[in-house]
Amino acid sequence: MQFTFESIIYIIAIFQTLQIMLIFYKIEHIGLKKNIYLYIFLILIILPLFNGIINSQKLYIDYPHLLMVTYPTIFLYGVTFYFYVLKLTQSLDENQSILLHLSPFFISLLIYTPYFFGYSKSDKIAIETGQFDWDSYSVFLVVGMTVLEIIHIAFYMRLSLKQLKKYQIFIDNNYSAQKEIELRWLERLIYSLFAVLIIYFIDNFGNFSSYSLIEPALVLWIFFFYLLNLEFFNTSKNIIDTTKTIEEASTFEKKVTILPKDIIEFETQVNEKQLYLELDLTLSELSRVCNLPKYQITAILNQGLQTTFYDYINTKRIEYAKKLLLDTTYQGNVLDVSLDCGFKSRSAFYNAFKKYLNMTPLEYMKQNRSV
Repeated sequence: MQFTFESIIYIIAIFQTLQIMLIFYKIEHIGLKKNIYLYIFLILIILPLFNGIINSQKLYIDYPHLLMVTYPTIFLYGVTFYFYVLKLTQSLDENQSILLHLSPFFISLLIYTPYFFGYSKSDKIAIETGQFDWDSYSVFLVVGMTVLEIIHIAFYMRLSLKQLKKYQIFIDNNYSAQKEIELRWLERLIYSLFAVLIIYFIDNFGNFSSYSLIEPALVLWIFFFYLLNLEFFNTSKNIIDTTKTIEEASTFEKKVTILPKDIIEFETQVNEKQLYLELDLTLSELSRVCNLPKYQITAILNQGLQTTFYDYINTKRIEYAKKLLLDTTYQGNVLDVSLDCGFKSRSAFYNAFKKYLNMTPLEYMKQNRSV
């Protein structure tokens, strides 16, 4: 049997997806249990690829019972990805029932049942090739279900984005160093999935012949994207338990009243003890040293100073760095300045400096030492 070009693309995509799963499994601290929803998501991507091989090789002529078998599983794409995001951000309630989220999948099985068991070989081929009689059920299978699939996936991608933003707010309010724990790469991935979803919609209703290449292209893209972001996949480093802390913080913030003296007392402690110079300073550590509840510090920062923990601490660090950079008696270089100010790396220092002052440390030195 001679394989078509599209079939070869599908086969390559299948093997690359399996390779992704193997890479994830071999990474230290990442096993089957921690990324179970990601593995299911990738397996679900593989299934339509086999369907693509059947179509491109025209195997449906001899095996029509395999047509559209994988279509109901499309209603699992968004669910498994969303649960992966929940798992990744430690926001998944282990007692949470997934049955409600799976209900569209079970309903789709019922909808496809007449097609699977009632349609003849020729009827199935006619629907697959677009040469069917335009009866209401066939139209609903071809058009209606496609629309529902797109809406369903888009809904769960939106939920995933909402969860990631909630997680990022928690990070901003609790950690002074974000590089090792941020999940913005996952946010970019979701936006890219939205783009693929739009292409899927256009190809379904625009009659473009490139439709069969979309899913392999998606897998190829995910493969390279994940390889470029493997540094983020060690969940033991990237993930913080946000479940109770976010709820407690939001609850307490609504109840606490911040007075000007509270802000003054807090800032006095931070400045006198230079707490911002501590590497990897967290809200919990600041709460312990200042002997203030975390919710009160959060309220002081968010309500009183209109900032986040991350911005507050790093602004203090940059102010301290400005003094060192202009101190002619200071013997250290820029890397020394970054470490002395509480930054873990030169790149983190440069990024923060540009963020708050819109210039590099060297540009700041040249501009101010010449005055």
